Amino acid sequence: MVSPAGRSHVHTSCAIAGGRPSSNAETHTEIDAGRQLARLRQAWLGQFDGYQPQASLLHGDLWSGNVATLGRDEHRDEGVVFDPAVHYGDRECDLAMADLFGGFDAGFFAAYQGHWPLQRGWRERRRFYQLYHLLNHANLFGGHYVGICRKLIDQLGE
Repeated sequence: MVSPAGRSHVHTSCAIAGGRPSSNAETHTEIDAGRQLARLRQAWLGQFDGYQPQASLLHGDLWSGNVATLGRDEHRDEGVVFDPAVHYGDRECDLAMADLFGGFDAGFFAAYQGHWPLQRGWRERRRFYQLYHLLNHANLFGGHYVGICRKLIDQLGE
């Protein structure tokens, strides 16, 4: 939607249940998306200009609810992942999601780093990649996710 002043705005319900916006006026917010995106883009370029990750096949929804172990035999378990949202992107995206909601211990991340070391700056990029998933949760579930997104956008845009 474009305001009379020509600024782009996104109207989003912060409490969506079953795809229907909530009627609670306090849960609705207006975000000047163009301004916020410009701030985030500038922040990204200021920190990571020239970063060119290798495209990797991603799970896309890597959280602890989408992983399990199968007992291959009494001495060895085999890890499995399921319910993917497969796409290509920066491999750091999957790790950011895995870190966001917990369920993966430090050994998981250490093993990954030992197998295929991450490039310098990954900890800072992780927060940008986590924003996508948090915005999705704010759209789907509302509540505290909206405040988390606002705070993270402010922090990242500094």
